[in-house]
Amino acid sequence: MENTKFIRENQLLVFGIVIAFGLVFAAAILGNTAYQIKKLNSEYIKVTGAAKKNIKSDRVIWEFQIYQRSINPTDAYKDLNDAAGKVITYLTTKDILSKNITKSIIRTSMLYKRSDKGIRINEIDAYQVYQTFKVESNDVDKITQVSQNAAELINQGVFIQGSFLKYFYTKIEPLKVEMLAKATENAKQRAQSMLKSTKNNIYSMQSAKMGVFQITPVDSTAVSSLGINDTSSLNKQITAVVSVIYTIR
Repeated sequence: MENTKFIRENQLLVFGIVIAFGLVFAAAILGNTAYQIKKLNSEYIKVTGAAKKNIKSDRVIWEFQIYQRSINPTDAYKDLNDAAGKVITYLTTKDILSKNITKSIIRTSMLYKRSDKGIRINEIDAYQVYQTFKVESNDVDKITQVSQNAAELINQGVFIQGSFLKYFYTKIEPLKVEMLAKATENAKQRAQSMLKSTKNNIYSMQSAKMGVFQITPVDSTAVSSLGINDTSSLNKQITAVVSVIYTIR
């Protein structure tokens, strides 16, 4: 009986050891499978694609301010009205339509006298009145040329300050769609070029992230994480960037 009991206990021990080894082996196989799957899922390539295009602005806004000064406010207003009339005449003779010209209300400021030590004293020296003109047009070349010749007004006694041009491109939204497509295609070409010397190929696009657009003067190298929208240049360059992740096999 004791021998039988001993044999049975040994059989149970051996059986337990076999089961234990079997569980360890199975865990190793499952673990290796999980590793293989994880490794397979982690096989990807991340690339950045870019596209550039030169564009010419198709709308311009020209703003400038005229002013007159006099010790008498009534005279200052009269002189300013005369100057404003000369501005309108000058612009219309340059074939700029009146509907494209707007002017602001007249603003007034008082200039005070100063003492011998340069300290301002409470005594009015003169009244200065201002008015802002805005010209908006799609004829960017004409407005640019007219603004460059605005010194003609100075010869007529019109004092101009703060003259500047803002250039815009009105078809920017459909262009952005076009540029994103080109940037994505560029990203794919870069990925294929990087994988060319390996045995891997692009399998599918896992994700794509659009970057900010940079609208800069032509040949500018300026970039910003918030994007750039240049309005100072007639001719511009738009740059689109996209970051793409491809799975490979």
